[in-house]
Amino acid sequence: MPLMQKLTDEYTKTHPSVQFEIIYPPLGSGGGLRALAAGRLDIAISSKPPAVQDQEKFAQPVYWVATPFVLARRDVNSGSSLSLDQLTDIYSLKTTHWPDGKPIRLIMRAATETDSILLRSLSARMDAAISQTLQRKMRPVAEDDLDNLKLLDGTPGSLGTASLGLLRITGSAVKPIGFNGVQPGLETMANGRYPLAKTLILIAAKQSNDATLAFVQYLQHPLVYRMLREWDYMPASSLRHEK
Repeated sequence: MPLMQKLTDEYTKTHPSVQFEIIYPPLGSGGGLRALAAGRLDIAISSKPPAVQDQEKFAQPVYWVATPFVLARRDVNSGSSLSLDQLTDIYSLKTTHWPDGKPIRLIMRAATETDSILLRSLSARMDAAISQTLQRKMRPVAEDDLDNLKLLDGTPGSLGTASLGLLRITGSAVKPIGFNGVQPGLETMANGRYPLAKTLILIAAKQSNDATLAFVQYLQHPLVYRMLREWDYMPASSLRHEK
């Protein structure tokens, strides 16, 4: 939502007759696709593609931009990193305190959310750990990406997930953590050294009007991609490796 607000504001400088309504709070990928299929939206920005059986309801998806998917916390020193084993022990609740003795407070996402799916894909142990922790219903579960940032920022000792682009574009005080000794960034993501990426997909209505099609084209313009790099987003087509 913050990303699209900036881009629509920029677009209307040269297209003042075009008006945008950005839905708040965010609907999430699933909610956005359902609203698009029902004719309530013209464009959905999704972090996962439509289900195969639903693809005929939409125009051809555009794999638009990617940004590093990151582990994040409020209280962390620059250059900090967690290994997969350390992360799994935290999510399985075997490790419950940071090295300074402060308790680790996990901010969870729902099992169907992209953040949870990406974490689950890291290993079978991580998959099981997240399932078990969610079942205990002892940790806060963020409703959307912005609620997630709010919880991470407002919870001492917090640990959760985010995207580097969202942290940058919102100016959040929440900080990213390296994974397996590699810090997240566009260069490390593009060359595959940092293996975690979140891709945003542009999905328009099946029968889109001219204004919608023109805006979708604008979002893929080289000048827009150049602007997006400043906020830690890069063309999805530039990825050599995606997790």
